[in-house]
Amino acid sequence: MKAKQLHPTLVMKFGGTSVGSAEAILRCSEIIRTALQDWPRTVVVVSALSGVTNQLLEGARCAVQGDIERSFHLAEEIRKRHFDVAPTLIPDKESLEQLSGRTSGLISEFCNLCSAINILGESTHGYRHVSDYDMELGDNAWTDGSMHTVFTRENVCVDLFGRAVH
Repeated sequence: MKAKQLHPTLVMKFGGTSVGSAEAILRCSEIIRTALQDWPRTVVVVSALSGVTNQLLEGARCAVQGDIERSFHLAEEIRKRHFDVAPTLIPDKESLEQLSGRTSGLISEFCNLCSAINILGESTHGYRHVSDYDMELGDNAWTDGSMHTVFTRENVCVDLFGRAVH
């Protein structure tokens, strides 16, 4: 029996300041394109925009402390950041509208969560659960539900939805 040949896989993770602006994200795209020349099997992991996870956690903390207006203000800042970055990266109007709708839905979900926390005065599942949810929400707002994007030589571009572009 012939042994199955394993192909090495490059895993690249981009988060924090490397996804902090449209320009930084475009640099990530170039890094990925270059890597694909030598690594046909590449996995790219993209997390929330720089600072978004901290803003989500602060928003939840403010809700617990009774400052729901601060929670809503932080949510609006997150929405604005995503809406400011997106047009530079997504020239296609239809895709941009889809992203805007998805982001708005996730921000609304976050505001609803903060409202519930504010009414209860705590998270019914404990702060750890809320923190996990907030981090997932931050990543989802950026990658449309999928942090992992697998690239092949034919899929060399990164789009704002976290999917490979053919």
